[in-house]
Amino acid sequence: MLRENINDFLEKIEWKEVKKEYLTLDEVKLLAATPCRIPVLKQASLFACMTGLRISDILKLQ
Repeated sequence: MLRENINDFLEKIEWKEVKKEYLTLDEVKLLAATPCRIPVLKQASLFACMTGLRISDILKLQ
């Protein structure tokens, strides 16, 4: 077991403001209503919007 608090020896990580970009609900509805010649592409795009998964995570799904 630790006898000392290791946080006392660590440098503080500075917090930064991050600007997150995302689609509005109206934009997602427009995406869903837009025809697409590749159905799996449209499904993957909507899946990403609804789950928040990144493209790298989606590509790893089986």
